[in-house]
Amino acid sequence: TPKGGAIRFGKQLVSVSSLVLPPHKRNIGYVPQEGGLFPHLSVEENVSFSLGKKTSKKERDELVEELLDLVGMPNYQKRLPQELSGGQQTRVALARALAMKPAMILLDEPFAALDQTLRAEISQEVVALLKSSKTTSIMVTHDREDALVSADIIALMRDGQVVQSGSPAEVYLKPISAAAAESTGDILTLPANKVEGDQYRTPLNSPAEQISLSSGYESGQILVRPEEIALNLEPGERRVSAKISKINYYGHDALVELSFAGLSQVVRARVTDTKGLEVGSTIFVSHKGPIRWVPDKATDQQPSGMNTATTSTNVVLLDAVRSPFGKAGSLYAGTRADDIIVRTIRGLLERNPSVKPSEIDDVAIAAATQYGDQGMNIGRSASLLAGIPNTVPGYSIDRWCAGALTSVTTLAGSIAMGAYDLAIAGGVEHMGNHPMGDGMDPNPRYLAEKLVDTDALSMGNTAERLHDKFPHLTKERADKYALRSQEKTAAAYKSGKIQPNLIPVAVRNAEQGWGVATVDEPPRPGTTLEALAALKTPFRPQGRVTAGNAAGLNDGATAALLASESKAKELGLSPKARMITFAFA
Repeated sequence: TPKGGAIRFGKQLVSVSSLVLPPHKRNIGYVPQEGGLFPHLSVEENVSFSLGKKTSKKERDELVEELLDLVGMPNYQKRLPQELSGGQQTRVALARALAMKPAMILLDEPFAALDQTLRAEISQEVVALLKSSKTTSIMVTHDREDALVSADIIALMRDGQVVQSGSPAEVYLKPISAAAAESTGDILTLPANKVEGDQYRTPLNSPAEQISLSSGYESGQILVRPEEIALNLEPGERRVSAKISKINYYGHDALVELSFAGLSQVVRARVTDTKGLEVGSTIFVSHKGPIRWVPDKATDQQPSGMNTATTSTNVVLLDAVRSPFGKAGSLYAGTRADDIIVRTIRGLLERNPSVKPSEIDDVAIAAATQYGDQGMNIGRSASLLAGIPNTVPGYSIDRWCAGALTSVTTLAGSIAMGAYDLAIAGGVEHMGNHPMGDGMDPNPRYLAEKLVDTDALSMGNTAERLHDKFPHLTKERADKYALRSQEKTAAAYKSGKIQPNLIPVAVRNAEQGWGVATVDEPPRPGTTLEALAALKTPFRPQGRVTAGNAAGLNDGATAALLASESKAKELGLSPKARMITFAFA
């Protein structure tokens, strides 16, 4: 049973731990098992049940007539449910669900009570009706044929979790596990060895005695559908002999049971033509389907090369921008921190006109010193000032140097669990207005109880400690690394790789008036090793950390547009990256 999370229909929040929207306000049509019609009401009264008192009799009668025509039951208005067949009751239940013009219809095993012949006929009719009405529908079923025939998208569930989803062909042909394969059809698990590359040794192409743990090759299993086993009357390359032990004939096809020398397992092949096949005769077997390989070392029995089983949504990066960076208190000395992040967010949206601000689910902005022009919940205030509607929430995050990364991973987690589709993550730091440690009052216990070392309160001292711990990271190596960084930055600017992602920001200088920041201020073209070597080491006499080989104190902002993979396709935007995982130390 789920113990956390939220349920949304589009943008509408239906259920969280503190709120459950009443069923009559959810705008969901429902078709239960066996129709679930009210036995004391006529067909027209059942169909019009959800319309309410505000609908006039004329409107009600016209809608009932229209819906009964749609489901192929005209002139049935006055009949009672007990006067209808099982298939007719299902159609009336569908008409009743459609009458309220729902955003979505939920069908709970609607064909379970019907016999096999009627089920196939009615299920096809119902699916056609739902598609013609263009109503999003979710059908819950234990019948795999119902699912394969009816669905555009199948979601396989096990123990309350979605283990795989995709088109019927994808789910059937590319199951992520043996259990998933069994949900959509018969499956055989056969021993196998991975010989080299994409070559496999299986009972369908090699004698069984050649397949063992002691063969020297990686051992595992392959998953095979019975219809992927070909039966041949003549021997041939990569064909293995087997004896037919039984033939189960079903009319439209047959299951042939095979026994292989050295293999105790019975193998079943599905064929449509039994000509030439006799019990006790020898047949020559080959494999004509895809290889679904499961190594013995796999703990989740997932075939290699298949999509990973997951309950989460793929998270993609659609775009990322930043302001030009300035030295602390220099380029942006007369500019507010919130104005920098606001301009950055606006620039991000201007680059992506297909994104409607009202469709954004949340905004998270990080800042290390959250007061003054970086306070007032900078995520929410920046969102509003950037022109995003007030219906879109926003919040602030503080993980110091990893703040903006944390805003990305936090929102990515919300997208991955399906709560969000589109979000903006970013960060801002104005170290000119808010120097490092400004306003901090560390609890005396930090030092008194030695929770942290005194050096931990200064990044420069921490860097010197790292040099102590790793003595091979000499000052000379650090200087060379810093020089290479300057050279790479200059080369990137020269080739135009950095400029496209910089959002120009208006700046004000007390002496020169207004201007526009378009390039980064910290880079120092022409830096030399000799100049770096001559710099002072302010954190320790004869130390190794200088202003040239350490991170600078800067002002600036960043913003990224994150989305679910499906939302990216809807917007027609190509992802620049996909999040795989993350960790913080």
